[in-house]
Amino acid sequence: MFIDGQHLKQACKYNNGRKAGMDSNFDVSSADEKFIDLELKYSFQEKLLSDLNDALISQQKQLDLLKHELAVLKQHLAESSEADPKAEQYKSVDERPPHY
Repeated sequence: MFIDGQHLKQACKYNNGRKAGMDSNFDVSSADEKFIDLELKYSFQEKLLSDLNDALISQQKQLDLLKHELAVLKQHLAESSEADPKAEQYKSVDERPPHY
């Protein structure tokens, strides 16, 4: 569960006040605020890492699919050129197109 900074600070303020036997107006010390900020940064980094991992997995699936489709197209091209003997004459890369 993701907790935003304001809720986390309020929870820490409440918990610190209860532990110290103080009222709810207890101020969070500078060290506690730094600790809370570090926890927030860590939680944001954790979420970012999870999102990036999901994006990477998605892109890898797309890449695998494209590789498979390319292999199928190459196979179809090879089979069609074997079936059509006239296709050999059009394989030359250096040959000028007919409109020149």
